[in-house]
Amino acid sequence: MDRYGMGRFISELRRKRGLTQEALGERIGVTGKTVSRWECGTYMPDLSALEALSKIFSVSIDEIIAGKRQTSNEVITIAENAQASPAGSTSTFSANDRLRYFKRKWLRDHTADIAVHALSAAAVTVAYAVFVSAETSAVFGFFAALTVYLIDRHRMMSYAETRSFPENSKK
Repeated sequence: MDRYGMGRFISELRRKRGLTQEALGERIGVTGKTVSRWECGTYMPDLSALEALSKIFSVSIDEIIAGKRQTSNEVITIAENAQASPAGSTSTFSANDRLRYFKRKWLRDHTADIAVHALSAAAVTVAYAVFVSAETSAVFGFFAALTVYLIDRHRMMSYAETRSFPENSKK
């Protein structure tokens, strides 16, 4: 994917509609600075923003990612490639891209939970050191932290996999 080509295309579409970066950002739910970063190629829009851009500008997500309008032959090729994909997915994004996106989304949404879990593990370790055994509290703390990490990691991976591969989660 060419971030710079995509950014130029978004800028071109925005200007044709007579929208400022701030106005486009308001319609999508992001700041004007974020739109500027997309147009400069510094950042790429996430999936929800790509869907919103597609609707606002009446273009396909494939066209936004390609950074240009596509001819009918190119659209047919993309559709054929989507049908040939292993999971039958019509997404432009690879399985790894989808998985990475949903992992980051889960981490953003659950940062406070993770902090609470880490503080709880630390508090339990301190309580163990004070009331049971100071000598073995480091080992206990390690296993408490490891358990919390593994539980949160499992929750994140379950979330990411069910959203990245919805066709597999319905079985």
